[in-house]
Amino acid sequence: MAVVSCMPSISSHDTDDQFSFAVSYLGSLHPHLSENTKHIMASTKPKVVDIHTHMYPPSYIDILTSRTAIPVVRTFPQAADPRLILLDAEQQALDAALQDPTAKPPGRPLTSHYASLDQKIHFMDTHSIDISVVSLANPWLDFIEPKEAAATARSVNDEFEAMCASHPGRLFFFAALPLTAPLPALLEAVRMCASHPGRLFFFAALPLTAPLPALLEAVRHVAELEHCRGVILGTPSPPPR
Repeated sequence: MAVVSCMPSISSHDTDDQFSFAVSYLGSLHPHLSENTKHIMASTKPKVVDIHTHMYPPSYIDILTSRTAIPVVRTFPQAADPRLILLDAEQQALDAALQDPTAKPPGRPLTSHYASLDQKIHFMDTHSIDISVVSLANPWLDFIEPKEAAATARSVNDEFEAMCASHPGRLFFFAALPLTAPLPALLEAVRMCASHPGRLFFFAALPLTAPLPALLEAVRHVAELEHCRGVILGTPSPPPR
C-alpha cells in the first residue's frame, strides 16, 4: 500500500516555530481553515497532532462481520472484545475457537477505541491530543470485490466525514481510495473525496501489484488536485487474493 501524507508530523516536543509552520501549512491547504489560524497561533502552547491513528466505521465493521472468509470479525465468549482475523494462517485457530470456548481466540481485539467516536475523543482528551487525523486500517479495501469497491469507499469516506463534522477542528481524515475498482470508478472516488467540505487529507491504499498504468494514473490525478499536498510512502501490503 502507499500513503499520501498531507502535513508534517507534530509532537509535544516540537518548537513553536515548527508548530507555526504546521498551522500555516494547514491554512494554505484549505481557505476556510485560515480564518482560525490567527486564533490558533495566539496560543503559546504547542498543539499535539496525531496523524497516524485508525478507526473502523460501523458499516465497514458490518461488512467484516458478515463475511464467511478471512478477513472477518468474530465474537467469542472467552474474549471481552470482538476479534479481527486478518491472516489465512489463523483459519485453524479460528475454527478451534468457535468450537471450543476454552480455546485462545485468534486475531487482534477490535476494541471500542477503533470503533467508537466517543472513545476516540476520550482517548484524545486523556492523552492531551488536540487534533487527530483518522484513517482506515488493515485490511483496508483490498479484499472488496472490484465491482463493490467504489461504493464501499464512498460509504467509509462519508462516515469519516460525519465523524469529523461532529468534532470540527479536532478530527480530520485520510480518504480511502478503492484501488481494486476499475480505473474510472477509482478516479470518481478521488473526485468525490475532493468535494468533501473541509477536506484536507488523502489516504491512498495503492497495492504494489496493481497494473502500473492504473497506479500511475491514480497518483497523477491525486497530484493534480488543488488542495492535496504531500509525499507517497510505500509500505508492505499483502498481495490481492
